[in-house]
Amino acid sequence: MRNLKRVLSLALASVMLIGMMVVGASAANYDDFSDKDKIVNKEAVSTLVELGVIAGKDDGTYDPTGIVTRGEMAKMICVVLNGGKDPSLGNVTKYSYTDTVGHWAAPYIEYCAIRGIVAGKGDGTFGPNETVTGSQAAKMLLVAAGYQSAIEGFTGANWEVNTNVRANAVGLYDGLDINPSQGLTRDSAAQMVYNILDVEQVTYKYTMVANGDGTFTSVTEIDKTADNKTVLEDKFGAVKVEGVVVANEVADLNSSKKNDNKVLVGSALDAGKTKIVITNGGKDEDQNEYTGTQTFKVSTGLDQLGRTVRLYVKTGSSAANAKVFGSVIVTDDNKVVTDASDDSINSVADDNSLDIVSGTKVATNYADLTDLSSDAAKADGTHGVQKILIDNNDDGDVDYVLLTTYVFGKVTGKSTSSDGSLTVNYSGAATLSVDDKDDVVGFDDVAKNDYVLAAFIGGKLHVQKAESVTGTLDAYTSTSLTVDGTKYTVSAVGCYKSTSDDITPAKGYASKSELDKDATFYLDVNGYIVAVGAPEASAYDYAYVWGSEAGSSIGTDRVKVTLSDGTKATYDLDDDSDIDIEDDGDFEGQIFAYKVSGNEIKLTKPAGKTAEGEKVVFEKGKTTVDGLTTADGQTKFANKNTVFFYVTTKTTGNVTKIDSVDVYTGYSAAPDVDKEDNASAFAAYNKGGKMVAVAITSSAFNSTDLSDHVFIYKKDRTFTDYTEVRGFLAGMDQANTELKVSDNSNVDAADAVDGQIYLYTKDSDGYLKLKEAGDNLITVNGKPTNVSSSSVVVKGKEYAVTSKTVLIDNTDNPGTPSATLGAAPEDDDVITYMLVDDDEILMMVIDNTAEETPETPDNVTVTVKDDKITLTYTKEEPGVTDQANAVVAKLTALGYTDIDVTVAGGKVTGVSAKMGVVSYTFTYEMVKAAE
Repeated sequence: MRNLKRVLSLALASVMLIGMMVVGASAANYDDFSDKDKIVNKEAVSTLVELGVIAGKDDGTYDPTGIVTRGEMAKMICVVLNGGKDPSLGNVTKYSYTDTVGHWAAPYIEYCAIRGIVAGKGDGTFGPNETVTGSQAAKMLLVAAGYQSAIEGFTGANWEVNTNVRANAVGLYDGLDINPSQGLTRDSAAQMVYNILDVEQVTYKYTMVANGDGTFTSVTEIDKTADNKTVLEDKFGAVKVEGVVVANEVADLNSSKKNDNKVLVGSALDAGKTKIVITNGGKDEDQNEYTGTQTFKVSTGLDQLGRTVRLYVKTGSSAANAKVFGSVIVTDDNKVVTDASDDSINSVADDNSLDIVSGTKVATNYADLTDLSSDAAKADGTHGVQKILIDNNDDGDVDYVLLTTYVFGKVTGKSTSSDGSLTVNYSGAATLSVDDKDDVVGFDDVAKNDYVLAAFIGGKLHVQKAESVTGTLDAYTSTSLTVDGTKYTVSAVGCYKSTSDDITPAKGYASKSELDKDATFYLDVNGYIVAVGAPEASAYDYAYVWGSEAGSSIGTDRVKVTLSDGTKATYDLDDDSDIDIEDDGDFEGQIFAYKVSGNEIKLTKPAGKTAEGEKVVFEKGKTTVDGLTTADGQTKFANKNTVFFYVTTKTTGNVTKIDSVDVYTGYSAAPDVDKEDNASAFAAYNKGGKMVAVAITSSAFNSTDLSDHVFIYKKDRTFTDYTEVRGFLAGMDQANTELKVSDNSNVDAADAVDGQIYLYTKDSDGYLKLKEAGDNLITVNGKPTNVSSSSVVVKGKEYAVTSKTVLIDNTDNPGTPSATLGAAPEDDDVITYMLVDDDEILMMVIDNTAEETPETPDNVTVTVKDDKITLTYTKEEPGVTDQANAVVAKLTALGYTDIDVTVAGGKVTGVSAKMGVVSYTFTYEMVKAAE
């Protein structure tokens, strides 16, 4: 079939290069034409494109309104008659027409003239550059198909009338509404060439008829008994096959395959295969080469399943081995209606002048094809389920109903190890899962904890991240939600629900209490709202109120807040807030969800309850906040997203005021709170009773600035209230050997790690109160990627070296490390830690005896399961360095990169890493093996 495509392409291409149907390097198929919306004869053009007959111009257009010339038409006829090859005609030595001398089309015009396909204008000229009319093109095509001008009357005064009589009779003008006496457009020319492909080539027979006087007259007529082939069959060795696609490489409508969980998953054919129920095959049909149900070597997709298609196939081989020209074409016989409303199938059909009949078939997610029952046809309330009704032969009866349901779920498991796997939870304990990433369409587009739309189609799990809109619920009905002025239909498909995630199905969600509140509305594949959750951008965006000021009759209420991202600012209170300030100081110390717009802030009460407590205790890395007085359904537990506000108060005389507020995200980042801190707490919860934010207040807290940091390289004597240490302070290249660390630090002096960088504040005695540097401290344990005098590239990010950068060489733990201001490391230096402020390096530690590739101690085993790392040891407990090395070695062996091990208080408290472009955060546990 590739040969046929080339033949037809060449036949027309050589003409097109001159302007008829220019073959350029632009449009390779119909959908590539930039002006395809202007093409009237879409099926004709698309068919000829698929056959390789025509292509677009170099500018990517088809130019359907361009006019064809007589010379162009002559060449096209020549190439078609020569089986798609440009005939070798040589040089013209004798010209039939005076105006074709030296013309590029002269050989083709002479060829057509000899065959009687064209005739001059009667004055010795041909007019090669003049417009070809529909009648002239019809005569050329008819004669090319075997009709003889002299017999058919295509010459003389009435040539045009006789030509058009025959042209109409054989269907040459089918699909056209033109005046054949006028110039022929490229669009109409494509339709006429398309029509001639199905015209049978003509042969004549001669009959002697007695005149009654003893003489006979020879009568010539078309031999209707001859087994004449169509132009397509005779010239190109191909037939037109029409039929309905029932299976392809995407799905098999007749498959009823289920997985081990009894979930319908379906199956598909091998790539490049399409199964078609042929509708034009048989002795009395268009062709008798291919009949019944056949599988051809050609690709199709979901949009072809259940539809009638046309393809051109080389004859002489079985369907499985036959060459197919181009791709299949969906015919104009199909009427397709797509609907996802809550209307029944019967209603959708009736609204579109279609009938559901006894032979109507239904498939679910492109599988399990069966007869459509009357109950299923009249069932309503299916909003969100895509219903595709197909009448594939234009008789008004629905032949296929394709029902497709993408459920809304959450990716609860994803692994890229080995073959990979993916699990989507979508309703209660119901899951869609596969254990091979090759069986997931969209595997790389989703990550663990993503909200997705998922469906099994053709044996593969199709997943895509759910789109969402965040806005205010303005109004609602039982079947719709209006968000920021836009009305959305509510979807009823299967939906993930979780109180911990604060996600609920949209169906049944709305009530008066939800009006005028912000939320994130997740959309299904139809653009319907399927689920509702806390505002996506602010699910854990909360504000701590320092103070408030009531506005006068002409003023505005104002609040001073610290936001969850650490921003401290004063805003005008949005009138749509849940609170109204009557007296200065109202709502001080409370937590609200927020949304900032310009200079205004909208404060919204937490979706759940609140809780308070005195003398609360919290241990970093643990989820429990002890001391909170909770109500039913609430917990004392924080999670990785809980916002911690550490509020430091300062008392002057009898007045206690807020001095500072520090913000931490997640229980692994927030510092310890001890009984001695005498701290109080105010916690906010979501609807599911999960703690989303907590403010812990104490006069014992002290705010810390990045500019106050210290590198400790040695601990000396310990006293009752402090421990003597040696280290380097910010911006200093000389060691300080008389530093004193308070025993009332967030990081206890006894737990402070030699060779580590800490932030600090000073108490009234001048003692340092140490604090973890958090995300500003980068654990490197490796060589830089690139070094210049002013920057260092580490882990794919460039950091600036400034005049205040302190470079500390702690190689082999010397008695006193050396330090240099404003210096960058060498290419081969092993960087252990960097303290950074955005992209500037404040302090960097190198240790060229540190192992780049950590080794796992003999008594240690590390296992990684889902998002948890467990280190099991025998005999003696490994030190924190050995623990970190073992974890890094294990993750490296599994293919992870950018591994960060968080160490706090002499313990490993968390691990993060990347697999490809996906980031993972792990919990960490160390256990001793049973002896």
